[in-house]
Parts: sequence; structure tokens; C-alpha cells
Amino acid sequence: MPSSPIKVDHDEPTAPLKAQPDWQVLQGDSVQVLAEMPPDSVDRAITSPPYFNAREYSQWPNLYCYLHDMQAIAREVFRVLKPGAVYAYNIFDTFDNERIITFSDMGKKRISLSAWTVDAFRRVGFTLRGNLVWDKGEIHGKRGFNSGNFSPFYQSPFNCWEHVLLFQKPGGRNDDLNTDLLENSRSVARIHPVVKIIRGENRHGHTAPFPQELPERLLEGLPQGALVLDPFGGSGTTARAALQAGCRSVIIEQDESYVALSRRLIEEHQNGMATSQGTLFI
Repeated sequence: MPSSPIKVDHDEPTAPLKAQPDWQVLQGDSVQVLAEMPPDSVDRAITSPPYFNAREYSQWPNLYCYLHDMQAIAREVFRVLKPGAVYAYNIFDTFDNERIITFSDMGKKRISLSAWTVDAFRRVGFTLRGNLVWDKGEIHGKRGFNSGNFSPFYQSPFNCWEHVLLFQKPGGRNDDLNTDLLENSRSVARIHPVVKIIRGENRHGHTAPFPQELPERLLEGLPQGALVLDPFGGSGTTARAALQAGCRSVIIEQDESYVALSRRLIEEHQNGMATSQGTLFI
């Protein structure tokens, strides 16, 4: 099974990853799992982290505990990335209350998670190289409409775009691998979000999946066999995109049900690729 854990050989730090299968889904806390991976071994990282206030799977009492954990994970991602490698980080500037400072309506302000993330990641050692805008198009549903409040200046906008912050680990001599990605970092990617709710039922299985086209674009420039990391694996979208690009992947997911979902979806995608290429038994 592609889910066997990575074994770290300190005498030959990159050997375990060279022997790795096409993909792995590792269950556990990202900091702890990443600590078992050898340094300077990953070619690129791509992820979309959970929000601190996500109703289904939030584990943080407030914004500051969330940022502390995101920085701790970023520190480990920085360590395992090769010098010069890029970490593509998809985040939305949400509107919410910080919960522990202001409890009135004045606290329902725009929380610039992108700015907080840039500050936290710079302290780890990353350099911000660009910000790709994910244009999600017209948003379906009724999450906007100012929540029924038509008072002047009341803000409750549609979630129609998100950041993809492109961080780079300094150093390295293979920056040409990142040229295409970084040159397009100030552009706009018009990609429709995943349609998961059909007739009131979540047919996908994950509460907040991102479309496969997004990580496919973020894999630009990587050669066949490059190793891609996603520390918040979710439903395995990054791994499926990596398979499509001919890359290997390691994704980490803490939730047991999402681990099972991602393994199933990755296997189905891999089988579908094999069928389309005519490589199955005839």
C-alpha cells in the first residue's frame, strides 16, 4: 500500500524518498510527521490549510493559537524543502471575529490571514516571491447578500477569490525549476471551485476541497519524478495533480475519515489514468 510511513536513514538522508512509491498518505499531526522526514528532500510544497474558524474541523480556540500552529508547520516544511524550492500556500482573507479581543460587531472585521501568514513565514526563513490570485468566478449559494443587514458600510462580501502565496526557501542552484511558476505569480487563475453540494448532499466527501486544476498549475516547471508535499492533505487533491504531472507526492492528513477518502480518490484517479493510457490488462 502507498501509505507506509517514511523511514529516515540518517546515513543516507534522501534514500527513503528515492525509494518511495508514486504517492503516500500519512496520518498524523503535520509537525510530528514532518519531523520524521529528511531535510532538503522535497522539490515543492502545495497546500490549502484549514481555517481557524472552520465549523466542521476547527481545533483552535482563537486566531492566535491557529497562527502559532501554522508557523510551527511552516518551520518543518522549510526544513524538508530543498534550497530554492517553493511553498505554494492557498489562503482566504476571511471575515470574522477574533473572539478573544472584541466581542461586539466591531470585531466582525476582515481578518487578513494572508498578511499574518506572510509575517509568520518570513520569521521562519521563507521569502515571499509572488501572489497568484485564484479567481473562483461567480459564487453559487446565498452566503452573501450582507447576511440580511442593509445598513451602510456593513461588509459581508462573496468569497469569489483567494490568495495563493508563493514562498521560496533561499539558496539552491536549481531556480530554473521555479521560473515558470514565479513568472506567472502576479497573474490571475480563473478556476471554478469544486461543486460538492448536489441536492443538499455533499457528494465529494470533504467540506472544503480545492479544484485539481489549481495544484496542477502550481506544479509548473517540475520534472518527472519530482517530490511534492502537502502538509494538509484533505481529500488528496495535490496528490492527484502530482500523478497527472508525473510527480511523486507525500500528503499528510490528521483526520482519519479524510485519510480514507484521499486514499480512495487517489487510487481511483490512478486507475483512471492507467485505463486511459491503455495500461490495464486487456
